[in-house]
Amino acid sequence: MISTRFQEDVAEKSTTAVSVEPPPLLYRQGYAVLRGVVPIEVCQFVARVYGMMVANNYLALNDGQVERGYAAYGLPVTETLLDMLADPVAAAAGSAVFPTYSYSRAYLKGATLAPHTDRPACEISCSVTLDCKGADFWPFRLQDFSGNKQEVALYQGDALLYLGPQVSHWRDRFDGDWQVQAFLHYVRQDGPNTHLRFDRRPRLGAPQAQGRRRVVTGPARMPSGPR
Repeated sequence: MISTRFQEDVAEKSTTAVSVEPPPLLYRQGYAVLRGVVPIEVCQFVARVYGMMVANNYLALNDGQVERGYAAYGLPVTETLLDMLADPVAAAAGSAVFPTYSYSRAYLKGATLAPHTDRPACEISCSVTLDCKGADFWPFRLQDFSGNKQEVALYQGDALLYLGPQVSHWRDRFDGDWQVQAFLHYVRQDGPNTHLRFDRRPRLGAPQAQGRRRVVTGPARMPSGPR
């Protein structure tokens, strides 16, 4: 007959062996906030580069998703930010990641963003507030995995991680003067979307793959843009 003490020892070891760490917050609720992940000086630098590009007609108004905003795919400065944040994003996701692409936008007064989800290349998305004028913050809104609507305040240097294809997200009307936001997208190295590394481009910083272009070309001007 097996002794009671032996049975207790086996039970204790079995419990220890099957102990599993809870999934990261990102996967429990669909989003997670990283406060101050980008230094203020870096935010200001990227925002000024962006404002200079807008003021000199490199970007155009209305990318087909946000009418009151100047947008760009894969600028070298935001692709660099995408690469730099891969490690903190991986730490928060509990998994190594591949960068796919960056996107950026300068929102103007009156801008809105309708509720939507993202394509598979945005498996893990990171929205970073770079700079703003005329508003303390502009709430980022989403619906978490429990079905609850959340309002997240993102200040300069803060980032919101969210599972883009699974989590509906949006912005209500912006009443400030302007806000510059970077969107950095990743896929898990152990996930189903590894073929989307670099968004099917040969490397970061390369032009967008044919058929994916969203930015509207043409003249643009934002005299009171980021500076």
